[in-house]
Amino acid sequence: VLEGMSGCINNFDVIIVECQVLNTIPNAPCVADIIKFLHSHEFSLYEILAIGRRPLDASLAEVDLAFVKTDSVFRSDNSWT
Repeated sequence: VLEGMSGCINNFDVIIVECQVLNTIPNAPCVADIIKFLHSHEFSLYEILAIGRRPLDASLAEVDLAFVKTDSVFRSDNSWT
């Protein structure tokens, strides 16, 4: 889906993606692939919205991640407090 929207991805300020940590869905991109792709389009990870655990052993299986444009106002203040 992300590759298909390459021509219009810059029209978005925020992108939310469900990412596989464990390869439970064959041929689905992993977290590293998604981060690399969005970074190449000038988006940075902003927030982890949710996590999903595999029922088999409760290991981390998927995460919902929010990405914002790297120069976004959401990332303009890097102070801690």
